[in-house]
Order: sequence, then C-alpha cells, then structure tokens
Amino acid sequence: MKKTIFAVAVLMFLQMEMAQANNSTSKVLRHHLRSGTVLNDYISSVTSLIRKPAFNNTISHEDLNNIAKLLLHQEKRAQIGNIASLDENRDTKVTRDEARSSYQAQFSLYYGDDRYERKLERRVNEAMKLDIDNDGSVSYQEMGVLDDNKKENVKNDGRYKEQAEYLALDPNGDDVLTLRELEGIATQFFKSVDKDGDNKISQEEYSAFRGAKKSSHRKKTSYTELLQRKETTPAQYANKKGKGVHPRVALKNAVNKGVIRIATKQDAEAWMEKLVAKVRESNVSKQSLPKVALFNAYVVLKEFTYPEGLYGGHSATFIIAEGAPMPKGDRGHSRIYDMNTMDCSRGYNIPCK
Repeated sequence: MKKTIFAVAVLMFLQMEMAQANNSTSKVLRHHLRSGTVLNDYISSVTSLIRKPAFNNTISHEDLNNIAKLLLHQEKRAQIGNIASLDENRDTKVTRDEARSSYQAQFSLYYGDDRYERKLERRVNEAMKLDIDNDGSVSYQEMGVLDDNKKENVKNDGRYKEQAEYLALDPNGDDVLTLRELEGIATQFFKSVDKDGDNKISQEEYSAFRGAKKSSHRKKTSYTELLQRKETTPAQYANKKGKGVHPRVALKNAVNKGVIRIATKQDAEAWMEKLVAKVRESNVSKQSLPKVALFNAYVVLKEFTYPEGLYGGHSATFIIAEGAPMPKGDRGHSRIYDMNTMDCSRGYNIPCK
C-alpha cells in the first residue's frame, strides 16, 4: 500500500516537472542530466548531497533552518566588523563624524569627482541607520542588528538555495526528503527522458528534453563579425537596452568621418618625447612617466563627443592632438593623453600614475 502511494506521488510530481520544466523544483534533476549519462551515474550524482555525513541520508526543514541561522550569524559578524572598523577612538560606539572621517579616507581615490559627496553621504547614512535608539551613535549591540533586506538575502545564498531546491522535491509534503524518495524521483525522471529504455541518455533524447532548436536555425552574428564588415551601420549595433550605438561602432564611424584616427606607435613615442622634454629639468625618471597604452587607442583630430558605454572592456585610449579641443561627454573608464597640456588622466579624472 505504501509503495503504491509513493508511486502515485512520484507520478504526480513528474507530471508537474514536465509541465513546468523551468520551475526551480526541477532544477536539481535537470542539472545532473547530460547526453551520455547512464542511470546509475545519474542517481549517484543527484543524491551526492543528501548522502553526505552532515545530512545522514535526509534533508529536512530543520536542516534548512540551521543553514539559515548559520548564514545570519555570518552576516551579523561581517556587519559588526564593518561598522566597528569606523570606531576611530575605540569606545565601542560610532558617531556620524567618525563614520564620515573613516569613509573619507576610503574614498580619497575619488576625491574631486562630482559623485564623491553623494557616495560618501550615502555610506554614512547607511551606517547611521543602525542607530536604533537615536542617541547619535551606533553602539556595539546595535551594530549586530540586521535589517529585513539582509535577513531576506540569506535565501539568495547558494548553500541555502541548494538545500531548498532539494527539499522542494519532497513528494509527500512532510518537510523531510529521504534518500529513498530522492532515488525514486531521480529514477522516474531519468526514465521519462530515456525514451528507448536503454538506461542511457542519447544525444537525440537529451536534445528533445532540452527543446533544442534545429541545427538549421539561423546563427546570431557576433559584434566581432559585424565589426569586420565595411557596410556595418550604427543601427545594427543598437544595444539590447536601447541606449544607442555600441561604443566600438561609434568609434569606427568617427574614424570613417575623419574626426579621430587609430593611434600608432609613433603617436605613443611623440607623447613620451614631449613629456620627457617637459620634465627634463626636474628629477623625474623616465620609467615613472605615464606611457600610452595602444590597446583600442585613437588620436582626436577635431571636435568630438565620447560615445556612450566606454566602461570596462569597452573603454578606450584617446590622445588629444595638438590644437584639437577636449572631447565632450562621458569618457567612462578611458585614458586621456592631452598633447596640449601634457596631462594624463584615467576614469573619473584620476591622474595617471
């Protein structure tokens, strides 16, 4: 009787699984399935977590609560450490002045940037939110009080999510998933994909399960491939967020218009020669002077506006030619070498080192 009830529960579960393939409850089963996987290896892989000594062949709601408590404790310790580091006079309390002074030292790199004050004030306000009794300082006891957002974030931790996904497979709703139950669910799920019943997932079976598209499906053209085409237009590079033209294409268009040109080794040498001549009378070694990095580097010849998105891997290097005006717009993380003033700066107007 019990076996019959269990089989019915497994069947009902699998029907939900196949109907909701993207549901988080099936993630555990899908994750371990590959082309060429055999039944015994699949079951072993799916049950590897529950067979660990820490679980003793069961995952329960109590296990989930324990990992949540552990994560909350770690989050609490981290928060206490972060706030306590602002306590300059070591009196176990942090005032607004202490928080501001400490964060000023941390953000000194961004001093002068228009976002400096906003960033500084935001961090100070975040620290002072812990002043629950509104006495003007954050005590040691208050440092360990977590807000609702941080408590909720525990559920986004990988360790918590993994156990929760396993527990969601519990077929009888008793908040305990046993090894036997998981082996039965894994076996039935595997067989639902293994259409020919040979206890091995073929490429055809795996593709059918994944809903693979036909091999004749049109392949997407990469940015690199489009860049190599002379007929590339800005419209082809409108990014997914609809903010405009991809920065590389905008730079390519500017080159075609003669507003900028690709920088060469000679441009880098010209910068260094002029810079050396400028500091010749000071005791500065040539090795310490900023050199031009020629990766994605351009010489600005005429009035020019930086394209949007010059951040991270899309940043560039710009050498402002003698007589050319300083470009407008947001330079992002790009480096600027001005041949008119012989100044060099990187993202956020930070001087080159």
